[in-house]
Amino acid sequence: MSAHNVHGWGAVSSVVSIQAAAVPGTPNQVVTSIINRSARIAWSEPSTNYKTITKYQIEIKNLAAGTYHTELTSCDGTSSSIVSLKYCEVELSIL
Repeated sequence: MSAHNVHGWGAVSSVVSIQAAAVPGTPNQVVTSIINRSARIAWSEPSTNYKTITKYQIEIKNLAAGTYHTELTSCDGTSSSIVSLKYCEVELSIL
């Protein structure tokens, strides 16, 4: 960038770069509750860092086995409704 006045153009500035967007922040206030025969997993939207969040990765931990799995039938984080609502429900029988 440079500036101009009646005497002409000034020197060109050094190069400056910006990042217009970045990865989103961590989902906030993740809570679980029992709704009828399902476990509801709900969260608040994290900082989007200037880009719309398009999906979430929701993993459920099996405490006994120490493993994680994704319940895609009822808790698919790529579903636009789950992204919009910021919660999903998993039947207790699945857990």
